[in-house]
Amino acid sequence: MPLPRRKAMKTSPAQVGHFIEGDFMDSAIQAVDESFKVVGPAFTISLPTNDKAMLYYAMKQAPKGSVLVISRLGEDRFACCGEIVVLSAKSLGMAGIEVDGPHTDIVRIKEIGLLPVLVIVVGLADSLLRKKR
Repeated sequence: MPLPRRKAMKTSPAQVGHFIEGDFMDSAIQAVDESFKVVGPAFTISLPTNDKAMLYYAMKQAPKGSVLVISRLGEDRFACCGEIVVLSAKSLGMAGIEVDGPHTDIVRIKEIGLLPVLVIVVGLADSLLRKKR
């Protein structure tokens, strides 16, 4: 890991906030696991549908070490990030994933570790499937 990234990983986000005036992520976005911390250049995409092909294409285009930042453009019914997406991103060398919408497979994401995932809510469709089991 390059020196600037190592230093950034040791720095508290609150300290960074003293030196910048904007461009903060939504405060509703939280790490799936409190131990997750991520630093890297953002690779942003808009994903308003449940079409994962666009997501996998974007992950292949993202430079290694980047954080995939996914704007769901208000879509909150279907999760775009779960175990398979996290495993794919990890294998492609991504530093983390941030989604302004739902996710799924929280237990597996925590078990996989090493790839920080920041999200807003558990996916509704995933929650309904769990209730039916």
